Amino acid sequence: MKNVTDWYQKLAVDCANQAKLLRCVAAVHLEDENDEFFWKPILESVKAGPYHFIPHSKNAGGHESSGCTQCVKFKGFLNKNFFVCMDSDYRLLGLDSPVSATDFFAQTYTYSFENHFCYAQELQTRFLAAVSSSGKTLSIAFDFEDFLKKLSVLVFPILLHYLSMKRDGNGAFTKGKFNELFKNTFVKDDYQGNGAGIICKIGERYASLKPSLDSCYNFDLPKETAYYKCLGLTSDNAYLRMRGHTLYNLLYVIGNFICRSVGVGFEGSVLKSSSLTYSGYQEMDYMVRDVKQILL
Repeated sequence: MKNVTDWYQKLAVDCANQAKLLRCVAAVHLEDENDEFFWKPILESVKAGPYHFIPHSKNAGGHESSGCTQCVKFKGFLNKNFFVCMDSDYRLLGLDSPVSATDFFAQTYTYSFENHFCYAQELQTRFLAAVSSSGKTLSIAFDFEDFLKKLSVLVFPILLHYLSMKRDGNGAFTKGKFNELFKNTFVKDDYQGNGAGIICKIGERYASLKPSLDSCYNFDLPKETAYYKCLGLTSDNAYLRMRGHTLYNLLYVIGNFICRSVGVGFEGSVLKSSSLTYSGYQEMDYMVRDVKQILL
């Protein structure tokens, strides 16, 4: 095994040099190759490209490695010629080691980049535009902004419960149990009233799970509400701080059901859009601010 520090220091220099040889603005290490779709237009909106994206690299053992674990290994060896773009995960909520633009890390300020595709106001605007372009009428009207507002209020105590147990080392509230609350077992009537039945089912699932969690952990909602408010987590933005894949998959299911009556491909035309507006809400504003700090 090579000296880990020396390995990542040398690798960082090599990555920066690759970008120069390719006449790119910078080399950018990502967590995964799928992340380029999100980060590329953001970087180019701040400073015109091209950029040399690196979705994986060799670890000190000589094996290809990716994800946040590999990205953070470069801390201390980054600069404007080679930096990292990554998901925040739960770093901003105290569960992982923090990163910052000062150390040349750009982060999402949501759990993951998928949450940004789910930002309520923009999602509803894209949805209405896609439906209008189809020239057809929905069989079930739906307001994603209203749905996500109600979902965020519901998710808030659930997320606090999950985070507090994870923080205190109690593993009873697993990622699997959290995701299970949002599984797709919805029927047509659940989509009426902007997904009122979906909200109800998620709440019922949590109510059924909570007694078993309470039997092994004393969850104090007022205390945790105050604690996480200091970290920027509220009932308004909880849906942006929950696991991005879970939220994205839930909206994918809803959108596909709603849009099939008008022949609109929800994911390609609405959800995973390349036409995000890179301003207008705190998480996006902070992310763009950090990218500017790194590049300009």
